Amino acid sequence: IYFLLHESIYADGPSSPPTKWAAHDNFEGRTKTPSEFSYELTARLNSDERPTLFFGEMVFPWMADGDYAELSGFGMKALAHALADKGDWTSLYDETKMKLALGNTKAAAAVYYDDMYVDLDACMKVVKRGGPLEKCK
Repeated sequence: IYFLLHESIYADGPSSPPTKWAAHDNFEGRTKTPSEFSYELTARLNSDERPTLFFGEMVFPWMADGDYAELSGFGMKALAHALADKGDWTSLYDETKMKLALGNTKAAAAVYYDDMYVDLDACMKVVKRGGPLEKCK
């Protein structure tokens, strides 16, 4: 599920174009010329000098053929590509819809100051007074 749905977090409503494998596109653009992101360049370095190449939570289209190959036979590869090409997303972060969906449900969250994936200010906006997760503990 993570592989299939991750790309959609970069699309937020009708004003967002299709993501078209955003991380892959960015990586390809950065590695056209030798750079610190180029594995071919950094792999030749002494292990003490070799940087750690973090890809964090990114997904790439080639993962359907490797890391998630077991899904390919079920049409998942085609589905992942279709989701990356989808251009008619509704707003993913609509405060009103979040409040309606949660109703009186209790929620909990862990917010980290130096989270490399989630912006602290974005988290605090969602849990602020009057926000969709106002009562989140």
